[in-house]
Amino acid sequence: MPKSPRYYKPESKMKGPFPLTSEELNKAKYNEYGNYLLCVETPTSHKVHYVGRGHLKTRIARGLDIKKYTHFYYEYNTAEIHQFKKECTEFHRYGKANDLDNKIHPAKPTGYHKKCTEFGCNGEDR
Repeated sequence: MPKSPRYYKPESKMKGPFPLTSEELNKAKYNEYGNYLLCVETPTSHKVHYVGRGHLKTRIARGLDIKKYTHFYYEYNTAEIHQFKKECTEFHRYGKANDLDNKIHPAKPTGYHKKCTEFGCNGEDR
């Protein structure tokens, strides 16, 4: 069954959309940590295809190699646990592995023992 990614939702409260280009990623503001969404532009909005976290410039640049995504949204977040919680929220918001290019649930940070923030989710088992 083909995937049907979801359109960007204002509830995500991320900055963007920004064009996914080398020129854009070379700006100093992306040399930080946080969360991001990789999207494909449509005539009316942006469809979210991938949810991630980590060093923004490094992680978003991986989307350049795929040549599938056209835009991204991001949010600064230096605390790894907060990055994980935000990634879980966005992963569930945009359809989980059924509708995203993410193949698995976001992994918990090392040493963190709580499950996903989504009610009823068992974390990596989903």
